[in-house]
Amino acid sequence: MSLSNNSFPFLGKHGGRIERSFRQYPDGAEYAVQENAWMDERVMLDWVQLVLVPWVENAPDDVRPMLILDSYRCHMVDSVRNAIAAAGVELVIIPGGCTCLCQPVDVGINKPFKNLLQRTWVDYLVANRNNAVNGKIPSPSREQLAAWVIDAAGQLSEETIKNSWSNPGYEYFPGEGPEEPADLGEEEVVDYQFVFENGEDDEYEFIEQDGPVMVFAA
Repeated sequence: MSLSNNSFPFLGKHGGRIERSFRQYPDGAEYAVQENAWMDERVMLDWVQLVLVPWVENAPDDVRPMLILDSYRCHMVDSVRNAIAAAGVELVIIPGGCTCLCQPVDVGINKPFKNLLQRTWVDYLVANRNNAVNGKIPSPSREQLAAWVIDAAGQLSEETIKNSWSNPGYEYFPGEGPEEPADLGEEEVVDYQFVFENGEDDEYEFIEQDGPVMVFAA
């Protein structure tokens, strides 16, 4: 299944100022904080209740929900497994090293999504190049970053989403073969994560790293 809701954690303390400010953030996503900006057990349980459960409640009666997750640690703890089962969803954990082969989001969605997001980031840098102070361009706000993510996700075409399922061999769309995803350019995009320095201020940087990306989608 594919969930339309975006969900991502910002770096910050649970119950702190950043979390309290979420009521001002744009609609179209669920927000959370975590001290390292990672998905952890608490954030994953929130995701189940805020994103997965409402999806299941509104799913067609003939749909048997199945959630495909990689073997990241917080996906496999008993509390998360039990919450997913309680929602009436079958959980499938992809073996290590196989995410790029059989996780639809990783196969066909992450790269075009990151291409769109990177283009927005470059446009921002160009538009603000004359506002640099000591060679540093002012940081966009967290609210602005959230709007970028929501907009990029909304630009993903239906063909790209279908292709992400068809290429691994899933028969999610009977009678339809794999389609080429939309051409979003040849540039390589690394796995970026938004990281805010010192937790409570508004400065941030992009860093390269392996592991979960900023947007969590199943």
